[in-house]
Order: sequence, then structure tokens, then C-alpha cells
Amino acid sequence: MVALFTPIQLALYEWLAYLEANDEVHCHQKRVWTGREEELRQYRYVNGIPLREEQPALRVNWCEVTVIRENDGHQRYHNAFITLHDMPLMMQPWPRS
Repeated sequence: MVALFTPIQLALYEWLAYLEANDEVHCHQKRVWTGREEELRQYRYVNGIPLREEQPALRVNWCEVTVIRENDGHQRYHNAFITLHDMPLMMQPWPRS
């Protein structure tokens, strides 16, 4: 499969590669019981990354989510997205109503 990136995506992932090489990508993981099996949920995130190379550039927060079934290591879900919400706040459990 060949991935085609827009200039914005290229700039964003170049920044991510730079930040990862300098150990500035935050990582968080937790184990969750789904009622049937254990899952390992892994989050990688960066706050305040520029969306494009030209200035002025909107600063966004990037997050990658991976869900792995613990008993056999099967990757069940993977996604990456950008948001304006602060990532450490999103890592907290949501209050139940």
C-alpha cells in the first residue's frame, strides 16, 4: 500500500519524527478489562505541534491510539488524529454520570 500525504501531513510528520528522535513524544499506556479479555491501550501524544511549515501556523495536539489484545498480542485498533484539546486531560478517565 502506498500512502500519499498532503503538504500539511508531511510537515506534521516531519515534526513528529524530529520530536520522537529527541524523546519528546509522550507515551501512556493502561490495561483495561473489557468484560471478556484484557486489552493494552497505548497512547502517544504531542501538544503544540505546528500544523504546517509556513507561518503563521496553527498549533495542534497530535495523538496516536493503539489497542492490543493482551493474550496474543493482536493489534485490534490503531488510529492517529489531531485536536485542539490538551492531551494529558484526555488521558484521565471520564466521570460517570
